Amino acid sequence: MEIPQVAWVTWGMPAKIANTFRRLSGYVLFLLLLSTAHLGGAWSTWVTSHSQPVVRFIGYTVAPIVAILAIYSRVRLVDLLYEACVF
Repeated sequence: MEIPQVAWVTWGMPAKIANTFRRLSGYVLFLLLLSTAHLGGAWSTWVTSHSQPVVRFIGYTVAPIVAILAIYSRVRLVDLLYEACVF
């Protein structure tokens, strides 16, 4: 039984569009991961009662913001839009 590779890997989408969706979903998931870490670390009852406010602020507010800025400064929107174009 032979499986067509394009349909199997990309569900019928061209490879450029599938790669664009993969990259965009990675950026969205990264943002959701860091927002979850911020909410869980900075606002949960256990962490607020077992850590100092300065440590919480640096570890769960400043650090995720710095990580988001570092990753999203490397995003090339022109390449994402160019990859989405099917020629």
